[in-house]
Amino acid sequence: MNTMMLLKGWYRISAPPEVANDADFSARERVRKAHFASLLILCVLLGAVVTLPQIGSFPWATPGIILSMCFCLIAIPFNRRGNVPVAALLLIIASDISLLWIVLGETDGLNPLFLPVFDVFILAELVAVSLLPPASVFLIATLHSLFFIADVNLQTHSMMWMQMVNMQGISFYSLLVRPITLQFTVALVSYLLVRNLETALQRADRAELIAALEQRERQWQEQELEQKQELEAGIQSILNTHVRIANGDIEARTPLPQDHILWQVGMALNNLLARFQHTANAEQTLRQTAYESAQLRLSLRRWYSGQRWYAFTPTNTPIAPLVNDVMFVLSKTPPPSLNPGPATYDKQSSHEKLGHRTNIHQ
Repeated sequence: MNTMMLLKGWYRISAPPEVANDADFSARERVRKAHFASLLILCVLLGAVVTLPQIGSFPWATPGIILSMCFCLIAIPFNRRGNVPVAALLLIIASDISLLWIVLGETDGLNPLFLPVFDVFILAELVAVSLLPPASVFLIATLHSLFFIADVNLQTHSMMWMQMVNMQGISFYSLLVRPITLQFTVALVSYLLVRNLETALQRADRAELIAALEQRERQWQEQELEQKQELEAGIQSILNTHVRIANGDIEARTPLPQDHILWQVGMALNNLLARFQHTANAEQTLRQTAYESAQLRLSLRRWYSGQRWYAFTPTNTPIAPLVNDVMFVLSKTPPPSLNPGPATYDKQSSHEKLGHRTNIHQ
């Protein structure tokens, strides 16, 4: 757990942040390479720190190791900004410069004991094929091979080299067969592996993209089906409201929630129905007021003529207070002629008499 925490902390310092899972393949590949470059930088720095105290046998190699550490430190800000090619080139230089310093720094000349150092140059090839375009590994292998040939031919040869070559009759170029063959073999194998890996990653990315598109298409179809069902339910609810209104239920409303696609239509319909109900109630109140006014007028006429007048209780109309006051006055005040007293109110006979009197007046 502590190692993972330390590694994450190192990534925050030397690598760009992670991108979203739905980012394009190139962005995710760039971040992956930057994280790998960050890990290589850490390995080179740790290797240099571990090697410095044990370099006593090759004191001339110390400047090369220090320069290698400097190039790694310079690569960190480039890698942090996502400039992986520059960071990769600095890593290749950091890997090669310490080896060059060991080979070229020997004061006695080229020593056959350092020939195995040529094999270690493949580290730069692995960095190149991992962080740069895969074909660049052949350029690095070619440069290394040219350096091997130039070093064997141009650098001063030590006494041990002269004894080994002259006494045993070994050709210069026969000594270069192994390191050069190793360079191009590693270059070819690593190139094929990385190309196959990139192809597999691209196929996997396309497969993920196709799967994501199919998932999105299914979600869109499900949403479209839900929206269609919601629309049909809303239309049916509005239709039921119209049927109830047509059957005389003026209190019918469309119960659509606010997040419904037809909510605005339902709200406009409910406002219209509310105004219609208010108008219908006002019309009903007006008719009831007219009826009670006619009853009050008939009672006043009967009271005035000395006949039995009709006492009735008004409903909740605007003239209800007036009717109550008039009924109270009539019950307490004698008419101008003989008043036999109030009669029991008969709604049917009252309607008939009122109609008869209206016909007489007409």
